[in-house]
Amino acid sequence: MRTAAKDADKKSAGKKESGTAASFKARMKALQETWDAARKREAFGGPSVEDGVYEARLVSAVMAEARSGRDQVVWTFVVTEGEEKGTQIREYDGLATEDNFFYLQQKFARLEATIPEKADQLEETLVALTAAKPLVRLRMVSKTTDSGTYQHAYIDRLLEGEGVADDDSDETEKEAEAEGGAELEVGARVQFNSPKTGKPILGTVKEIDEDEDEEQVVVTSDKGKDYTVDVSELALVEGENDDE
Repeated sequence: MRTAAKDADKKSAGKKESGTAASFKARMKALQETWDAARKREAFGGPSVEDGVYEARLVSAVMAEARSGRDQVVWTFVVTEGEEKGTQIREYDGLATEDNFFYLQQKFARLEATIPEKADQLEETLVALTAAKPLVRLRMVSKTTDSGTYQHAYIDRLLEGEGVADDDSDETEKEAEAEGGAELEVGARVQFNSPKTGKPILGTVKEIDEDEDEEQVVVTSDKGKDYTVDVSELALVEGENDDE
């Protein structure tokens, strides 16, 4: 009798196990569309270098299509000095929204490249930049979102000579340079992305901390809210304010 009872228990447990496995498979089958979407997302293998400022040379700027089907510009830089010398850094710019195009144009301005009048001339500008292989001051910044942590490469400025200028001897380093080489000043009109919504915000520079290693400034938006913003994320512009 005990043996029969044990066998019955085993069969019952087996049925439960089998039912659980089947239920799991059914739930996963229902999530197939989500699984496929995840497979199309760009893989992120973590930061290529530690956050900070690097001297780097642009070796390639090309148009490409991501696995998700998104049109984008792929920038490839190579660190030229320090412990990370020779390390490759990649940055991606989407080619879909007005914001995408605005920040791409600001990047061209920092590289002192001609901003094409037409979108279909974009590839010509990228070819010219790849041929020129400019030396730049590159700022690496990691940001965490709901989908993970991503590292971005911001071009602080184009380097005119070989090697990064000494921070103590370069007076403009602490005041920072905006697009096109113009210097930021208290009272200057600037634009940056909202840290919450990603939408562009217009405001006025309220304070520049000359002793701040991260080169951040305080900007008062047109709605009266103060933001502390990295210089690399600012652009000198004029225009109407968008929602924050």
